[in-house]
Amino acid sequence: MPNFIGRIVDIKSQPIKDAKVSFEGLGTPFVTYTDTEGVFRFSIQIISGSVVNVNIRVEAEGCQPYNRYTDLLVNNTNIEEIRLIKRNNQQEFSSPIIIAIISAVGVIFAAFITAGLPFFKKPEPTLIIPRATTDSSLLPQSSATLKITQPSPKSKVSPLSDFSGTFENLSKKFRIELYVYASYENKYYCYTANRDSESDGHWNVNEVNIGGQGNNNSGANYNVYVLVLDLETNKRLQSCQGGSQVLTLPSNPIAKADIPVIRK
Repeated sequence: MPNFIGRIVDIKSQPIKDAKVSFEGLGTPFVTYTDTEGVFRFSIQIISGSVVNVNIRVEAEGCQPYNRYTDLLVNNTNIEEIRLIKRNNQQEFSSPIIIAIISAVGVIFAAFITAGLPFFKKPEPTLIIPRATTDSSLLPQSSATLKITQPSPKSKVSPLSDFSGTFENLSKKFRIELYVYASYENKYYCYTANRDSESDGHWNVNEVNIGGQGNNNSGANYNVYVLVLDLETNKRLQSCQGGSQVLTLPSNPIAKADIPVIRK
């Protein structure tokens, strides 16, 4: 099985560690994270001589998201270096430019004083309008966010594990559901999370089956997904009950979070 290798750096070629790298187009998305040198690795089964087209998605704290489609070949396992751009990246100005800007501002200020214009005047009273309260059930769906806080990514978990996290801007009308992908069965196990009734709060799912008790799955990798579905999808789908089985993840969730875990 070929082992594909790539590297994530910033615009100064410095490595970015703990960047989340996802590969989409292989059925279930594959997720991995970069090491301290910015290097990531993953293995997939490819028939010799064939080409697999995947979308590489990279997310790192403080950086703009990266998306690109690329072809994976058995005889070329190196993925070119990927550079991420910092958010709110501002151009650095040299000293001469800064001096020129200050000088120009000084000239304009002097012109106002010379012309005798009322450059300084008492500000008008500020009209304070009471802030309107917002019904959390009417919050925009696109503003909802989800996080998984426990366990941490790539941690070792027991066959029956507890998962928890936080959410923001989520009306109490919406369900939070957790899915565990069992690659050896090519299916998902689904659970409905307990959640706070407020628009911002915590969720949790207890005794999630990771590989099944007594099964020889120690060391196996599992991907865990937490989704919030829109109201129409919720009406069509039954609520997940204690590990019910589904073949695919629901598409176009309002909010989504995922982590890889390793079975003890």
